[in-house]
Amino acid sequence: MPDPIPQPDNPPAVVPAPVPHKPVNAPVKIREPKHNFSSTQGLLSRLQELTGTPVISYYNSARSSMVQSHPDLFLDQLHQIGHQKTLSLVLVSYGGEGHAALRIASILRHYCEFLNVLVPSRAASAATMLCLAADKIIMSPSGFLSAIDSSLRHGLNPKGPDNKPVTVSVDQVKRVLKFLSDEGPSKIDGTVSEGAYRTLFKYLHPLALGEIDRASSNSTLIATKIMNLHPDIFGSSEKISYLADHLVNGYPAHGFPILYQEAREIGLPVEMADEQLSDLLRDLVRSYDVATLPATTHFSETFYRFTGYPDIIESSGRRISYRYSYNKRFNPVSREWLTENDLSQWINFLPGPGGKIQIQALDVPAPPAAAPLS
Repeated sequence: MPDPIPQPDNPPAVVPAPVPHKPVNAPVKIREPKHNFSSTQGLLSRLQELTGTPVISYYNSARSSMVQSHPDLFLDQLHQIGHQKTLSLVLVSYGGEGHAALRIASILRHYCEFLNVLVPSRAASAATMLCLAADKIIMSPSGFLSAIDSSLRHGLNPKGPDNKPVTVSVDQVKRVLKFLSDEGPSKIDGTVSEGAYRTLFKYLHPLALGEIDRASSNSTLIATKIMNLHPDIFGSSEKISYLADHLVNGYPAHGFPILYQEAREIGLPVEMADEQLSDLLRDLVRSYDVATLPATTHFSETFYRFTGYPDIIESSGRRISYRYSYNKRFNPVSREWLTENDLSQWINFLPGPGGKIQIQALDVPAPPAAAPLS
């Protein structure tokens, strides 16, 4: 056997072959989100078998919210389902417009005699308002509601570091006024005293304060009206008034999570989901989490395409979702990102022949809210 070839003590590192560059004009494949329609349809079928009721799901991604265009789409879905003795709604949302919650609640109650709302995750703010339409709120261990006090971004509010008006809530205003009152009257140059409101008005315009207070009263009214869609479940008008006031004024922060035990203690009609139901709901939320992840296709450092489905309203055999689809190009002169080729629209997902999925455009106006940040 020949002698082995001697090796150096420190062999040189292997230099990888250079990655060939694509031609400048090479076509770029547009990335699309994973819609997971087959997966969520299967999970909804299993939920229907487990609950013994038709199930409709309403999912807002963390980038999106409940807006006024959504109630009409609920009507479209429920018209197809038809009137039911009992209906179950899977709700996942950080909230949005209270008026939209009131309209959705009214539509749901119109199409059923008994309503379950299943809360596997977040059902905050306006979504908590929507939960008040339920005869039974079924919560997973990870499910939570929240306070429904209003926050308002008014044009006359103080501006933040980004030079845009900050959000101010009634609770913040009340706490500032209490602090100023507890500290006593302030003084200018040690001689001129001012009331708490006058001190506050130096930083918050009176018109903005009035609008914030009106928004808070609006939240109380919406919650009351939703509960009055089925008042018997709450027992009395006094109980309804208490719940509305407590959800608006009873918590130190808008995002305070109301868990199952807390919801039960304040008198909401809640139940804890069993393990089988919780597992199914968890799988459904995970599928929606993936389906609502946006996809970005970069053509260059200053040009890309954004596609995403942030909102889903789904029942057996059909999903309605808003599809954001547009280009973004950086303008070096104005130094801002400009939107181009906006093809955003509402989309119908339907099961097709041979297991294929049919995707159809819906002739529905776009939601008034701005497109989610990409």
